[in-house]
Amino acid sequence: MKLTVEWPVKFSEGLYPGGKEFNHLLQEGHKGQALFFSLYFMLTGLHGLHVLVGVLVLSGILIMALRNAFSSEYYGPVEVSGLYWHLVDLIGGG
Repeated sequence: MKLTVEWPVKFSEGLYPGGKEFNHLLQEGHKGQALFFSLYFMLTGLHGLHVLVGVLVLSGILIMALRNAFSSEYYGPVEVSGLYWHLVDLIGGG
């Protein structure tokens, strides 16, 4: 099974905002395709940022849990970070 990494492929083809093929799409009047690639990079980048934040938050929760910072009376950060992660997963289509 081959791993596909989408952004480098799009960059190598010049299909990013400001790229050669992207500018060609605009000049040829294919504004719908140019809009698609603009939204594609914006939305996948934003989702990636939220995943990164989620990983950092959950890593912090793990460190706190290993230090016995939570109990049956105090577990709010665990629940909130879990809700955040599920929201990111739901919006990302995971």
